Amino acid sequence: MITPTPKCVFCKHYHEFANFNKLTCNAFPSGIPEKIIDGEFEHTKKYPRQRNSILFEPKENDLSKTLLDRMATGGITIIKNDGSKIRIDFARGFKSK
Repeated sequence: MITPTPKCVFCKHYHEFANFNKLTCNAFPSGIPEKIIDGEFEHTKKYPRQRNSILFEPKENDLSKTLLDRMATGGITIIKNDGSKIRIDFARGFKSK
């Protein structure tokens, strides 16, 4: 199974686990627009009809910064304790191996 990995999860304004039906953040408390989730719109500038001036800002931790750097270059492979692997390909999402 492949699931897209939106850049939003690396933003300090993202609401983790706040709503399981839709992704939300401080900029879009009613739901992040699909074009931002899909990566069609880079939220480093104000989205059309956005009611505030909150923009993407990376979380302040080393893992988020490393993953953001890898988004531009492809992805990473995580090896779990049981030896199975998870490949995170930021262009296509992630899948278990």
